[in-house]
Amino acid sequence: MSVGCGSSMTIDGVDHDTVGLFTLEERDPDVCYSVIAGNVVWSIILIETLVMPVYFVGFSIMEPTDRDFCHREE
Repeated sequence: MSVGCGSSMTIDGVDHDTVGLFTLEERDPDVCYSVIAGNVVWSIILIETLVMPVYFVGFSIMEPTDRDFCHREE
């Protein structure tokens, strides 16, 4: 089941999926991730269902955005 507002991204030929609190170890340290605002909103709206917020926060709360955006040299 693939739902939510985030999307995977291919950077340098490598696919990077969305991550959440349960899958933080799958993040690539060289890739910048940002919070998916839509999934935060849906988690709040669907809080009474319990299943959807667990999915959104646990597996799909951040999406890859860029390889160098967070690692710029100052």
